[in-house]
Amino acid sequence: MGVLRPDFVGAQDDRCLLIYLARAPSFITLRFYNFSFLCTMSLFKQFRPALLFLARFLGAYVIGSLAYGFFIESYGDHPDPATRVVTHQTVALLNVAGEDVTAEDNPFGAQVLVNNASGTVLRVFEGCNGLNVMIVFVAFVVAFGGPIRKMAWFTLMGLALIHLANLLRVALLYVVATRFEDYFYLYHKYVFTAILYVLVFGLWVSWVGMRRAAVPAKEPVHDGQAG
Repeated sequence: MGVLRPDFVGAQDDRCLLIYLARAPSFITLRFYNFSFLCTMSLFKQFRPALLFLARFLGAYVIGSLAYGFFIESYGDHPDPATRVVTHQTVALLNVAGEDVTAEDNPFGAQVLVNNASGTVLRVFEGCNGLNVMIVFVAFVVAFGGPIRKMAWFTLMGLALIHLANLLRVALLYVVATRFEDYFYLYHKYVFTAILYVLVFGLWVSWVGMRRAAVPAKEPVHDGQAG
């Protein structure tokens, strides 16, 4: 058996060290990617319900908004039926309250005019028909999910409440326009819009509460020991 010289052994060790150092970055990079992948998968599992809810909500909202856009565009320069219904029902509500008002289509644009003896008080556009708010409400209920029958009746109830609240909003805007004209922009842009969305938020909270109440509580896990 031959004997290796000390200097030869040292050279072999140096070459092994160089090979290890050359391979180390690739090994570290591979471990880093593996670690990143595992972390990503762990985060996805942890936040999977929230991500699925967000995806369903955005999907339902986009589909509803696109359908609403095509619906409005199909009427061109004429007011859509939803805006007509909201305006005429608001006028009926104001007449019951003692106001002498009428509603008519604007021949020069997609608006419905609310008139009194002094002239035009309100110009009701498609943005005032409440459908945009309804789309947001329905998208949340669909995204959160639940039994179809319960979702159906809760959605119909919520849409009815939003519609009634919107009628009251437009009617109050008429009151503000005739009695507090300087505050019309504030109430139209912020106050009444915020109140409408607070109603929607309250409906969302109610639906979440109903769904959680419908899920039976999990029984405590026992360790098999007799008490």
